[in-house]
Amino acid sequence: MAEDDSKTEEPTQKKLEKTKEEGQFARSQDLSVALLTIGVALVVYFYGGQIGQSIIGILQEAFLFDERVVRDTALVPSMLGTLFLRGLGSILPIFAVTVFLAFGAAFLVGGIGFSMKGFYPKASKLNPLKGLSRMFGLKGMVELVKGLLKLILIGSMVLFVVVMYFEDIFSLTRMDPLIATSRGLDILGFGILLVSLSLLVIAAIDVPYQMISFKNQLKMSIQEIKDEYKDSEGRPEVKQRIRQKQREIAMASTLDAISKADVIITNPTHFAVALSYAVGTDEAPKVVAKGADFVAQKIREKGKEAGIIFFEQPQLARALFFTTEINHDIPRALFEAVAEVIAYVFKMNSFEKHGQRIKKPVLSIPPEMSFDETGRKS
Repeated sequence: MAEDDSKTEEPTQKKLEKTKEEGQFARSQDLSVALLTIGVALVVYFYGGQIGQSIIGILQEAFLFDERVVRDTALVPSMLGTLFLRGLGSILPIFAVTVFLAFGAAFLVGGIGFSMKGFYPKASKLNPLKGLSRMFGLKGMVELVKGLLKLILIGSMVLFVVVMYFEDIFSLTRMDPLIATSRGLDILGFGILLVSLSLLVIAAIDVPYQMISFKNQLKMSIQEIKDEYKDSEGRPEVKQRIRQKQREIAMASTLDAISKADVIITNPTHFAVALSYAVGTDEAPKVVAKGADFVAQKIREKGKEAGIIFFEQPQLARALFFTTEINHDIPRALFEAVAEVIAYVFKMNSFEKHGQRIKKPVLSIPPEMSFDETGRKS
């Protein structure tokens, strides 16, 4: 009981999907029975006479002696097939209404779904202890009360119909068969309609109960939610989606930071490092974005859109890429080389306004900062 009380949390989306895969849906058997009987009763009440006359005609024709069948037995399958199709056509309205209302009742309560797992046998259903708990539990008591209520209502309606049509029922044996069949089906249809309408009272109580009971059955404990989360996090496809999302977020933040850069140092194609420097401060230049291959291409595209100056120097680009993290200061060993690049950029911004061109500096990279494209020191 304590375990059931601990299940206070709403079911997760994964639990709901798993429930549907196993073929578990909220269902109200009383609503299905009430709608089916109402539908059949209405068909019988309004078209019962026609259906009865059609069936009697088919039976009369089936029992008539036809000398052609005696002479040629090959006609028997054709004759039986014709009679079968005519009989099927006679009861087709009842069959169509039954199928439609069966699906309609399921759709109104818990929705429609199909799962092969719903047909698999479950060992829990064979457990006698669980069977006893279902019989003497709250659900068993509710079913007992509903059963007694249905017995009282149905019995009352049947008694009412018998009393109301008492003389008509016993006079059917003195009528012509076709007239008796039509009249009998009318009485039967009216009786079934009254019984089914009484079942709607039970269904009105059962539907909310079944939906609330099904929802409570799916509730989870906090520990179950934690275990499900751990299980989901351990699945390879979930990890892959998480990594992909993390890369997308990192890419977005990287590209947004490029607008703050003063210069982008390139390899020219394999590496790209964006640097920023606050003029008039003692702070060292910082790496605001860096990337290789595809990311480097995106950095270059974003840099062109933002109007950032590019400085092509493969050795410096590799040195910054392999030795510096994003939002960190550049290594002290690269201060001189980066200072020359930043001075060159500032001169370009100033001199090009006056139509003057400046010479690109030749940088000296310390030997300990020399890397190849794989990150190994060269």
